[in-house]
Amino acid sequence: MESDATGTRADEAYRATGMWEVCERYGVPFINLSKLGGQVEVEVRDGRTLRRVKVAKLVAEGFVVSAAKMKTHFDIVVTLSLKNMLEGTA
Repeated sequence: MESDATGTRADEAYRATGMWEVCERYGVPFINLSKLGGQVEVEVRDGRTLRRVKVAKLVAEGFVVSAAKMKTHFDIVVTLSLKNMLEGTA
């Protein structure tokens, strides 16, 4: 599961990085949340700034394992797993 980002299309990155080979080998589907459609609004428990956010319905109804790599970002120094959890939201 991935979603498009500024300047990067998840489908293209999926192919370019070779992740498609891994998914194919292990029978894991690739899902681009940006193209999925169907969002729901969920409550942010104990949220100090955000009280509710919109997320892909698939994310709200299932389990999410966020395995992000550490990398820098021009807005917030490092992204850690924030990108994985917030991309695909509106």
